[in-house]
Amino acid sequence: MRKRARLFIGEFGEVVELDKDTLLAVVDRSPAQMIAYQLGWMSLIQQWEQEERPHPDYTCNQLGALYQAF
Repeated sequence: MRKRARLFIGEFGEVVELDKDTLLAVVDRSPAQMIAYQLGWMSLIQQWEQEERPHPDYTCNQLGALYQAF
């Protein structure tokens, strides 16, 4: 997970401060939103791992609903 996080965040190393909140039409998110979203997901997955169970309100086959709630 850490390796993937470093690779993902590394993609944004060239983004200047003025552009961090610029909406990118291709993904419908700004660079700052993409990083915040991914960090949120990683935090959630780490929480699941620590608790040794998934989200209490969602099962593994309901990830689409969890995605919408996120």
